[in-house]
Amino acid sequence: IDSKIYELEPGRGNLVARIRGNGSKRPILLMGHIDVVGVERDQWSVDPFAGLIRDGYIWGRGSQDDKG
Repeated sequence: IDSKIYELEPGRGNLVARIRGNGSKRPILLMGHIDVVGVERDQWSVDPFAGLIRDGYIWGRGSQDDKG
């Protein structure tokens, strides 16, 4: 997989990877983000860093990020 890291400032890089197709299907773009905000644990009913699976859903910090 062709990939490159673009570092806009020290310690904050963005990874770009490309898997080339053969042109028989339409392309797809997947994009994620790295910005985060603080956690107030008293506002959570579960440990925000545990990745708890409950009733078929993942509960925790970032589990709903980058949905599309």
